[in-house]
Amino acid sequence: MVSPKTYRILVILGTLAVVAVATTFAYYPGLHGPFVFDDYVNFVNTKAISIHSLDFTSLFNAALSNESGILRRPLPALSFALNYYFSNGFTNTFQFKVTNLVIHLINAGLVYWLASLLLEIHDAATAVPRGKRHFWLPGLIAVIWAIHPLQLTSVLYVVQRMTSLSALFVLAGLIAFIYGRRLLQNRDLRGIRLMWGGLLGGTLLGMICKENAALLPLYALVIEFVFFHGDGPGRSRTILTRLYVIPMVLLGLLGLFWLLRYPNMILNTYNLREFTLGERLLTEPRVLWFYISLLLLPTSNRFSLFHDDIAFSTGLFHPWSTVFALTGLILALATGFLSRRKYPLLSFSILWFLAGHVMESSFIGLELVFEHRNYLPSIGPITGLIYGVAVVFNRFRSKAIPVVLSTLTIFVVGFATQTIARAWKSEQSLAQFTVEHHPRSARAHAIIGDLYLQNGINPVQALNQYMIAANLAPYETSYLISMVNISAHTSVHEINAKPSNDSLAHEYEIPHSVAIIRKENGGLHLRLDSRIYDRIARQLQTQPVQARVEGMLTELTDCVLKHTGYCGDLYDADISWNNYALDNPRSNDSLRKALLLNLARLYLDRGDMVHAILIADRSKELDPYHPALAIMRANIYFIANRLNDAEKTILSIERKGLISDKVNQEQADKLLFMIQQARKKEDSKNSR
Repeated sequence: MVSPKTYRILVILGTLAVVAVATTFAYYPGLHGPFVFDDYVNFVNTKAISIHSLDFTSLFNAALSNESGILRRPLPALSFALNYYFSNGFTNTFQFKVTNLVIHLINAGLVYWLASLLLEIHDAATAVPRGKRHFWLPGLIAVIWAIHPLQLTSVLYVVQRMTSLSALFVLAGLIAFIYGRRLLQNRDLRGIRLMWGGLLGGTLLGMICKENAALLPLYALVIEFVFFHGDGPGRSRTILTRLYVIPMVLLGLLGLFWLLRYPNMILNTYNLREFTLGERLLTEPRVLWFYISLLLLPTSNRFSLFHDDIAFSTGLFHPWSTVFALTGLILALATGFLSRRKYPLLSFSILWFLAGHVMESSFIGLELVFEHRNYLPSIGPITGLIYGVAVVFNRFRSKAIPVVLSTLTIFVVGFATQTIARAWKSEQSLAQFTVEHHPRSARAHAIIGDLYLQNGINPVQALNQYMIAANLAPYETSYLISMVNISAHTSVHEINAKPSNDSLAHEYEIPHSVAIIRKENGGLHLRLDSRIYDRIARQLQTQPVQARVEGMLTELTDCVLKHTGYCGDLYDADISWNNYALDNPRSNDSLRKALLLNLARLYLDRGDMVHAILIADRSKELDPYHPALAIMRANIYFIANRLNDAEKTILSIERKGLISDKVNQEQADKLLFMIQQARKKEDSKNSR
């Protein structure tokens, strides 16, 4: 005879095993897939991540290598470095993605635990008798949450480990908070320590993974508001007031001070966006309802790595759905507050979802839509919906009907996720899937263009795809600069288009303003229409200058300097474009530093010391202690024979210990040696 306690443990373990198997089955087809998009920026192209030993210095540098967010997200960065070390490089993406899957499975277990606690508290408060559904209902919530295609990018998009790791600590912190809150409700003041431990520990550990963990206290407040109502014995009510009011007031005042003291930290983010703060605030209600629609109707064709095909709102009636989305959001919020006593799980599902989007779907100048932002917020609607369906199930006399419907739901949702996961098995399949279902996504067409470029498959088609992307996103100049780079690099034998049958034809047009010129010697040469060059110049002066623009300009500068045979005639255009981007008021300081380095290399290559000195002076004004800029500046001073200025510049950053990069250190040492040698020559001349 199995005891009730043993039976419960076996049921829990069996449920978690089913969740793990179903989740692994759903995501497995994409576990061998490629790195994509921001993976390269955040860790693949970061030297500090490529560690070859587990010494403290290597691990420390890897942990601090990421520049995303205020706290630099050291824990995910460190995990990427460990993946690199144990998988012998970046070629084996499987280990990176399996790590993400393991974190997701742990989170699924925590969701099961959290749902069990909340349903237990709910049913105790509403006098619902304890039954078997206390075992299977949290499991159903956990498995639907874990296998829902809305979570796919948090698993197969490796960089979103930042999201899932942050969620792990938030969930663990909330579970500790709930246990502490129940102790306090029973007059056990030890619960205070557990509550504070959950709030502080979960928030701090989560924030070193991603800053949205700062929402943990707000999630806790939703749980308190819906399930506990601030109830408790006399002294505990006073403690609760202090626990919630004091931190919330302090956080609110700190946030207000921060916004008033550094308003540009928010406003400047919009310099990089094609929309304004007001337009973002008008658009996000539509986006939130879009997320809800994905939760309720998870057909595979509606999901995507990119949703840049969603237009932003320019007014309440542009598009007309804006006013309805905003009105619906206000009504939902009111329902969440008013229904907490009669329908607490309805209240929880609404308020939890909205609380989870307070940061990433509000005034901060982030991109408009990403599926991974629903990783934690989706727990609320899934819990409320499944509980509501369970209430309906209880009216069926036959228990087979709920079992069949639950199994069918798991199968349908899991099948949708597996369909998308299969699309993630390669760059080709992912690009094809994205363009097929989101033909107005500029980024999707850019990915297709990248694929055409691989191994010189079809550079002309790559140009066409980038032109489509540029027309779909007229604010994004990097696609046009990519076209310039492609046309410059494309050699005769790489052109797949065939000339006209008329042997006397001097030139013929192919799509999107690209011409193939027949030279006198019979060779072929790709050339872009001059209007594209004019458009680049115009956009660099008026449109947001994204990091991708700087990357393309740097790539073009490398070509101009290293491959003068086919990029040399782009020197003047490259100079102008870097200067336009540098002077654009919408460029940020980080981009300006890279642009200054480009211009310094270009001016020095042509021996233009007048402009090189101007660039050196400008770099000093921008950031006198930036290592790369300081070394560049010292090099210019050395070439101009300003040896004292060159030496002072190098020593100023060395004495402050600002040179951490090995390449920068080698350049600094070389410059100092050259300065010493130049001084010796001068002394030798003077002694004569």
